[in-house]
Amino acid sequence: MAEDIDGTLLAGKALLARVDAYLRDNESLLRAVKVSLVEGRLARVLAMRCRAIEQTADFLADKVKVGVLAHQHDVVLVIGNVILLGGDVSHLKRHDARGREIDITALRQTIEVKNGIDISPRDVPRLVDEHFGELVASASSKHAWWLCYFARRPAPKGKIGEVCMYYLVIIEIPVARVVACGGEACRVAVGDEAMRLADEIEKKVVAEDEVDEGFLVPVKNVWIVDKLRAELAASKNELEAKDKALEAKDKALEAKDKALAAKDKALAASKKEIERLKQQLSKQ
Repeated sequence: MAEDIDGTLLAGKALLARVDAYLRDNESLLRAVKVSLVEGRLARVLAMRCRAIEQTADFLADKVKVGVLAHQHDVVLVIGNVILLGGDVSHLKRHDARGREIDITALRQTIEVKNGIDISPRDVPRLVDEHFGELVASASSKHAWWLCYFARRPAPKGKIGEVCMYYLVIIEIPVARVVACGGEACRVAVGDEAMRLADEIEKKVVAEDEVDEGFLVPVKNVWIVDKLRAELAASKNELEAKDKALEAKDKALEAKDKALAAKDKALAASKKEIERLKQQLSKQ
């Protein structure tokens, strides 16, 4: 929950809209993102830390009353959506004891976002197991799922306030991969792989913190962001191709229906003519 300086309560869509507008008006923040990535067969894990997180927190501190940054999952996930995907829609679904849940939509691809609090790599299988049934059931409507949590950077470079003290862990599980693997039968395999990748990303962040001069430097691994967006663009193109094929099929079916209707009309006219001739013959 957040409260505007005029006393207006900001939450849900209002708060997300405020953050989204701020980010899009400050493109320089989006170019200062630092993203790490590890991939597996069924999932991949990203670690995101960037000035956008801290700068947005500072912005909100000036405009609204907010709590600890690490608990502002809906706000930071909007940051992740805008930065990583260039997404155009962020919907807050609900906020309850289990955490916040949002949907994000980028290039027609919907990603279900769920987050946990006080999560470490060893808790990841539980997080996966908790949502796995719903994940499998969403095969027809979701592109992927993001299971997210915050972790504290052990040795961030720079002064406090200049770099993000936390990083956001995003466990991405593409729905199509789970379905191809066998759906429910892959529950344990997905959880185990996600835990291994989460542990690997944690070690990667530590190693990068030891050698990097800080995260206020220009982006060094923008290819990861490009990769994510390119994948979504390819998926969008595939959807558009399918839509065009379906449209062509619909037109062909429509033409066929019209031809059948014309044929039925001709048959009806023929039957009517035959009936007329029969009646005429019967009168002779």
